[in-house]
Amino acid sequence: MKKILLCSEFYYPQVGGVEIHNKILFDYFKKNKFKVYVATSFNAKRLSNNNIFEFKIKGNFVRGYSGETKRYQDFLIKENFDLIFFNAAQQWSFDLALPVIENINSKKILFPCGFSRLGNYFYFPYFKLIKLKIDYFDEIICSYKTSRDYKFLSEIFKKKIHLIHNGSEKIVKRYNHKKIFRDFKIKPNTQVFMNVSNIKFNKGQERVISLFDKIPHENSILFLMGQNHSSFYFVYIKILIFLFNKKNKGKKIYLLPPNNIIKQKLYSISNFFLFGSRLEYDPLVMYEAIVSKTKFISNDVGSCKNVINDNYGLVSNDDDKKIQYILRKIKTNRVKNLSVKNFFWDTICKKYFGVFEKYLK
Repeated sequence: MKKILLCSEFYYPQVGGVEIHNKILFDYFKKNKFKVYVATSFNAKRLSNNNIFEFKIKGNFVRGYSGETKRYQDFLIKENFDLIFFNAAQQWSFDLALPVIENINSKKILFPCGFSRLGNYFYFPYFKLIKLKIDYFDEIICSYKTSRDYKFLSEIFKKKIHLIHNGSEKIVKRYNHKKIFRDFKIKPNTQVFMNVSNIKFNKGQERVISLFDKIPHENSILFLMGQNHSSFYFVYIKILIFLFNKKNKGKKIYLLPPNNIIKQKLYSISNFFLFGSRLEYDPLVMYEAIVSKTKFISNDVGSCKNVINDNYGLVSNDDDKKIQYILRKIKTNRVKNLSVKNFFWDTICKKYFGVFEKYLK
């Protein structure tokens, strides 16, 4: 039975785009009878799992490393996986592989996830190293052609770069909307807005609150769902919510901890997803919003402009345009019967299998 290793800085129970992406791939390939393993950072909250190799490592090429760096490099060289998939650059599980990449006999696939530091002066030596080492990889997967990782790699990588966008799980259950409204104590005919993101500065929750504040529709509610990182920014967001709720009667904001079932329920009743992120690649929540037919309102970040059209939502850096779009959609209140099957993870994973397949025979 062929062995696949998925490498990422973090993994479940931590929650984020890369973590969910790797978990989806893990479950898909395991279901298809492959031996699948994950290499990631140690997490004291993680239950023991023979398929997860944990390393007490922090850092990256530029910031420097601490921890079990040699143990990880030896692991990549000696374990003889048939295929290693590196999910995201600019973090230790990929960066530590670069110096020893020529000694890793496994087939190697890179999903760079954006190269957000490309152009940063401190990262010049890093991207120079990538140029020297990139052809030791067998395949590269990017999400879209206009991304900076695709543009950079297409000039230096001698083989084909595959384009596979992210996706969403299917919303299996048909929830009772009236019951959900009762459970959340939402009045009838309320416009429901939502946001799902880890609570940190780059995710821009304060932008979401600001936009929601400007929408002239009193009978509205906003749910912010995100993980508490015990940061100054999290405290700041809680203060903004407190002040907002104190001055508003018809509009309210609620902060919820991550919960997949509640998230699914929110998608099923929400009219709009407000996205304030400052830094993205191909955000998973965008595809979740599309699949749930929740209008996705976003700044021009990552792949959003490539995917979102008037049927799915609006991408603009102009808040006035966003408000006009929201008010227009509230007034028409029509949901088109859009085809979303190309955004399901089942479809996306088959594309990954198409890339991986020749190395797993």
